Amino acid sequence: MKSITMLTAIVSSLMLGGGLVADTIYVAQDGSGDYTDIQSAVDASSEGDEIIVAPGTYTSEGGDWQSHVFSFPGPGVTVRASGSPEETIIDAQGLSACITVWGDVSGPTTPYVIEGFTLTGATYSGLNLSGFDELVEVRNCIIRDIEPTQPWDSTYGVSGQAASLKMVGCLLSNIQGYAVDAKPGTSLELTDCVIEDIQQEDYTGVVQVWMGCHPVITGCTWRNNTGIGLNIMSYNSAAISDCEITDSTGRPLSMSLNESEESLVIQGTIISGNEGGINVSGGSGSSVTIEDCVITQNSGGLDVSCGSVAIMNTNMTSNDSSRLLYLGPGDIELSQARFESNQLTDSVIFYANGDVSSGSLKIDKCLFIGNVSEFGYPVIFNNSWSGSVIEVNGSVFCANQPNNDIGDPWTGEGNAFEETCADLDSDGDGVSDDIDNCELFNPSQADCDGNGVGDVCDIADGTHPDCDGNDVPDVCQSDCDGDGLIDACAINNGAIDINPQDGVPDLCQGVPTGACCVNGACLQATEASCLLAGGEHAGVGSPCDTFECDGFEPCPGDADGDGQVGVNDILVVIAQYGVTCP
Repeated sequence: MKSITMLTAIVSSLMLGGGLVADTIYVAQDGSGDYTDIQSAVDASSEGDEIIVAPGTYTSEGGDWQSHVFSFPGPGVTVRASGSPEETIIDAQGLSACITVWGDVSGPTTPYVIEGFTLTGATYSGLNLSGFDELVEVRNCIIRDIEPTQPWDSTYGVSGQAASLKMVGCLLSNIQGYAVDAKPGTSLELTDCVIEDIQQEDYTGVVQVWMGCHPVITGCTWRNNTGIGLNIMSYNSAAISDCEITDSTGRPLSMSLNESEESLVIQGTIISGNEGGINVSGGSGSSVTIEDCVITQNSGGLDVSCGSVAIMNTNMTSNDSSRLLYLGPGDIELSQARFESNQLTDSVIFYANGDVSSGSLKIDKCLFIGNVSEFGYPVIFNNSWSGSVIEVNGSVFCANQPNNDIGDPWTGEGNAFEETCADLDSDGDGVSDDIDNCELFNPSQADCDGNGVGDVCDIADGTHPDCDGNDVPDVCQSDCDGDGLIDACAINNGAIDINPQDGVPDLCQGVPTGACCVNGACLQATEASCLLAGGEHAGVGSPCDTFECDGFEPCPGDADGDGQVGVNDILVVIAQYGVTCP
């Protein structure tokens, strides 16, 4: 009785303190849940509740007046599919939207979460945001086949205004208009999303970002789209990392930066095969940083005019453009970048500082290789009216046609100008580029799998993992049990290597094994290995799932087995209260 009284007191104090327990509501079309349609479940929910939706195709239950399959009229709740997006479908069947978030201008503290659905069949928007202060998260969803009733109209994968919109792991496909249209003030985060086959006929943004959204985009892929891949309006700073923008009609990126300290940072991104270049304009206080990127095979270059520009460790190769880089006015720094085999009308770098006397262009340790200028411009052309001097140090110019020089005025030291690139050693490993199997430092030229690419590059670009960090791809190292984890890493992860200690897990030594209890955990081992490790062996052939390690004490009070004693454990006890155990 004393324990029950204490339990009641704990639960009561949590409820009085505002820690109300969220409900879980189930939706299933076969009647096995609390509701058969999503809207009824949402209407019955409170802030923080979770609605679990069983597989099926869900359509509107609201009659001819309804403009969506369901809407969030009140506080933030989570609507999550129990199955995959492919089998849990919200089909608007010609209605305006699949889902609408009306929200509340006062703003909830809990986000609206939509997870694991396919949204399709709408004539305006897959997800329509019609509030102001809402927090909206869309996870692991597919938004596809959003098509207007009239061919001249535009549709949206996600459109509208909220305090924030976060999309993670989503696919947006076959939309005639915009994949995402983030209205002013909507803080935007896109992570690990794929945006493909979007037809943006008026050549605005496939992803359109209005003022004050400050987008953060990570690990996303654009491919086979029509229009500007990412169009960012003024009054924004943007961060783009580890993305791919490929094979699209129109510019991959366009952005306007204002006079204030706004910025664009692009890191680790591949931009290739697009019918257009990158355009960024801004005022004297704005900045652009491009680092560790690959920009290749585009019909266009990079046109940037803002306060400062830094391009570092970036490759721009095989592009076709009037000029590869149109830079200025402002302070510009290029370091350890590679410009190779670009087909140009003018120059690789066209420095247009105009009459701004304070700007500068500094180039350090860059490579200019095999670029062609149709009109015979120098590799770097100084078009500064103010007489600004270009500074170039430690850079290599080879086989650029027909002019392998820098246009005056310029200064610098340690540069090399060669008519051919036969002796060029870009990575300084003692192997000339024409026979080097990797653009990274690798004097040994090791290529264990014989694929023609050095092991160092295979590891660096993710072709092959190297779990033990010994610069040898795992594919070339011993994996005695064929589980995909090499022996060295298996041992580091706890596989026993005692009998004998030879770098090969004992499981692969051909000796009988059984359940071994060591420090409260059970693993398969030989009896000798188990005893040497100070463990208890259950006999040859014994499985771990039937062997309880003596002395292993579970966490007292941890009813849900998560390693912690908390409110959820109390809830488990309450849920089972009165049940007679076998």
